[in-house]
Amino acid sequence: MISWGRAVKVALSTLLWSIIWTMIGFGVILAAAFIGDVKVVEGPFGFKFLQPEPTVLILAIVAGVFIMGVGWISALYKILSEMMADVFEGRFATKTQRRGSVICPLCGSENQAGSKFCRSCGATMK
Repeated sequence: MISWGRAVKVALSTLLWSIIWTMIGFGVILAAAFIGDVKVVEGPFGFKFLQPEPTVLILAIVAGVFIMGVGWISALYKILSEMMADVFEGRFATKTQRRGSVICPLCGSENQAGSKFCRSCGATMK
């Protein structure tokens, strides 16, 4: 079982990477939106604002959202796979240490400590 401390650390790491990928995605949207034709348009009450080319803006939004989504998913998979590897590594190590046995490098079966050969497959124990 994973500890609460480790779970919080993983959650914060995932959140941090999600924020980073969101900022990158919005950066792409803003940069691409103003690369194309930008017009100065008069809005309500005489305010003037910039209006980018609609086609460029739509493509920029699609690219930015795609980058954000791929970033979030890849960050989640990376962090979860690292967490699972740590959990399985810890279980494997505690199982070996707790019973005072050795694991066969070839077949993975447990053997008594000090055995020269595996009792399941006969491989040499190191």
